[in-house]
Order: sequence, then C-alpha cells, then structure tokens
Amino acid sequence: MRQFVMVLLVLGAILPARAADTQPRPTNDILGFDASQVRPANPKKGAPIARLFYDYICVSDIEAAAPKLTDDEARRLTAKVFGELRQRYMDRHKITATREEIQQFVDAMRSMSRTDNDASEARKKDDQHGFQAIGEQFVKGWKLDRALYKKYGGTVIFQQANPFEPVGAYRGFLEEMEKAKVFEVYDPDNRQKFWHYFVRQHPFQVPAKNINFDEPWWMQKR
Repeated sequence: MRQFVMVLLVLGAILPARAADTQPRPTNDILGFDASQVRPANPKKGAPIARLFYDYICVSDIEAAAPKLTDDEARRLTAKVFGELRQRYMDRHKITATREEIQQFVDAMRSMSRTDNDASEARKKDDQHGFQAIGEQFVKGWKLDRALYKKYGGTVIFQQANPFEPVGAYRGFLEEMEKAKVFEVYDPDNRQKFWHYFVRQHPFQVPAKNINFDEPWWMQKR
C-alpha cells in the first residue's frame, strides 16, 4: 500500500505543461487548431524533430542528444506531446474538479493509506497533504479518461495509479490529432518509438464487463 501511495504522490508532482496559445484564432474545432496557420520552422534553430500545434520541437526541448531519439528520449517526446494535448482538451471542454469531488478523492486515499500500519503519524499527515495537492489533477484526469473512452472505446488496462487506463482511447485520440496535423513526428523511427506505448500489446487488460467509468475508480467498492 505504501508503494501505491508513493506512486500517486510522484505522479501528482508531474503536471502537464500548457501548450502555447499565441497564434491566430482557429477556424475549426480540433482543440482550437487551424492547420492553415502553421508557418515553416525557423532554420536558425535547426531542423525540428516534431511539431505540436504551431510550435516546433527541437532536440533541446526534450533534452535529446541527437535527432535520432533513444527509447527514453522518445518517451519524453511522447510525454510532452500527449501531456499538452490532454491539457488543451481539458481546457477546451471545460473539464474541472469541484471541491466535493476533490474531497472525495482525499477521503478515499486516506482510507486506503490507513491500512499501512508501519507509517508514522507524521508520514500519514504528509500523505494527506499530498492527496489534497494532487486531488484536482486526478479528478480531472479521470473525467478526461471517461470522455475519451466514451468517444473512442478500445483497450483499458490496469495500472497501479489508474485501475482503468483507457490506452485504446488514448490511441484513438492521438490518431485523430495526428490525422488533423495537430502534431507531427518527422523521422519514421522516432515516430515508431513515439507510438510504441499506445500500439503494443498490453498486459493486465481489464475485461470489458469490468470496465466502469460511471464513477471514479476511487469511489468504487473493491
């Protein structure tokens, strides 16, 4: 249980970056993006490895050593692109978390952590503050997952910090965004690595009859 708690706290510390929104207002509804407004990359900054919305991504933006990305560097590119797309989707669709929903998350996490008898009272208090800090992120993340699964369906897998991760819906969402030119990964090898997590065969798939997005996973009885 302590490992589960720590996973939540670590994930809560990684907040997705917000995409730049300094370009002309769009004329379509693909996350506020208009492909006709994309301008060529600045050659003075070197050849980009990818583009997201109107901004080009260079090797330095993901702390890569070279344009040909390693697996770890490609994962950083994936995290950057998917994180900003998630945030833009939540902003555009006004996905928010109420105080009541955040408190429900905090109460549920506190209840789970009470089973860890080895933790000191001070550590339990720290965990409580941590849950409060990440509550909004987890509530909004679950609402996003619910919306994407409703639209795209697909495989759902069990993860320690998310028992219902709709990885198949993530794939459908990203495929739609790539098709609309919201983002591009230029090198074929880099693109293959970018997509690896979303297209590979996942263990711990949740049977369809057990998938439940009717209420947050932390409110469901186990």
